[in-house]
Amino acid sequence: HPAPRTGSFEMVSTDDAQDVWVFMRALPTERLLVAINASAREAKLDLSSLAIAGIGGSWKTVFGGEGAALSDDAFPRISVPPLSGRVWTLQK
Repeated sequence: HPAPRTGSFEMVSTDDAQDVWVFMRALPTERLLVAINASAREAKLDLSSLAIAGIGGSWKTVFGGEGAALSDDAFPRISVPPLSGRVWTLQK
């Protein structure tokens, strides 16, 4: 995946109460959504009110989905296990 290294960077959401940071890295050929959870508790977020929810296609976990309470089918509601991260790729 070249997007994490060379793609554009867009902040999607921060949630200080849950200690979570969500951002997108994108190239014309690839979009990745990254969520980092720095807390000791699982984080659950609803991204439906953000622009990310309106992007056509579906998001598929490519890293960090083990132990997450919400599957890809729940998107734009996401969950990130404690002290970890999760990465999704956009499937057109």
